[in-house]
Amino acid sequence: MQASDGNLYGTTESGAGNGSIFKITPSGEFTTVHVLKQSAASHSEDGEQPNSGLVEGDDKNLYGTARSGGKDSGYGTVFRVSPAGGFTILHTFTRLDGAYPAAGLTKGRDGFYGTTSDGGRTPEGRFTKGTVFRITASGEFKMLHGFEGSSHDEGTDPEARLLLANDGSLYGTTKWGGGGSNNYGTIFRITPDGTWDLVYTFIRSDGAYPLSGLIQTKDGAFYGLTSKGGTADAGTVYKLTVTVEDLSSSP
Repeated sequence: MQASDGNLYGTTESGAGNGSIFKITPSGEFTTVHVLKQSAASHSEDGEQPNSGLVEGDDKNLYGTARSGGKDSGYGTVFRVSPAGGFTILHTFTRLDGAYPAAGLTKGRDGFYGTTSDGGRTPEGRFTKGTVFRITASGEFKMLHGFEGSSHDEGTDPEARLLLANDGSLYGTTKWGGGGSNNYGTIFRITPDGTWDLVYTFIRSDGAYPLSGLIQTKDGAFYGLTSKGGTADAGTVYKLTVTVEDLSSSP
């Protein structure tokens, strides 16, 4: 991603330490900003595998997730890093609040939003298969939704970055689930206060296993990809239109 200072910032999954954050200027000058430190313990305190990219906050710092690692857990972290290399862990996942944040963060009006591909537990004590969460720049964390249900109607394993849409809601995809004989993934919508709705359930003929998130064009339509399914079972490109009042949709 290109930050407001004009430089490009990215992450490496492994290599030095347990992954790194780097800067490269438009002319090609490369600098390692931070190396997620290795630890004598079983898991790196900083986190491991920061392979989902970064997002810039209003404070000009960069925010991201590490898919695994974290002190005493191994379920991943959320971190802040300054362009000069100052590094802060904002949250370490415990599995009860989520596990393995495969996607990067999405900047909202009141913090950053993200998903974990596993973990989570509802207030009633039911374990879930992935979560949606909000975290502020100061580290205030809240799990907004856990994907649950024995039939996995809501979907499971959300691995893609959320999209903040024109209507102020966040839209995302799950890699698996959908209920019944459909286990090919879903599209969902969640408001910043945690109100969740199922938008669409994939069937094999129109696509299966959406690993990527959505984009929205000027006409309000959403576009995305599936990794399997379709006429050749080799994946599809799809268009989705959503009526906000009743969340009806058509592929």
